[in-house]
Amino acid sequence: MGIKEVYGVDVGEHALVKAKEKRIITFQVDISREKLPFQDETFDFVTLLNIIEHVEELDFTLKEIYRVLKKGGVFLLATPNATSWYNRLLPLFGKPIPGIELSKEMRYRY
Repeated sequence: MGIKEVYGVDVGEHALVKAKEKRIITFQVDISREKLPFQDETFDFVTLLNIIEHVEELDFTLKEIYRVLKKGGVFLLATPNATSWYNRLLPLFGKPIPGIELSKEMRYRY
């Protein structure tokens, strides 16, 4: 059977441009607030990779993912491990933990 199409959703234009370069069908959506532009039970496989820590309305987002996922489909979630030994040492040296933005305003003040 194989994969015929890959869809990507992001709030940022830069990420969408990169995805389009890889032939991914893209949609600009804020998954914290906006419904996904797909019908119910559209996908066999949905991923949320290193995004969940940025989502403001998690319940809304998870309900939307469940809505577009086919019955028996797979949902893969990944998030950075902020408690790894490496990430625990970074703040001691004034470095931010990669992939975790606690505040956009404070991001560049480390």
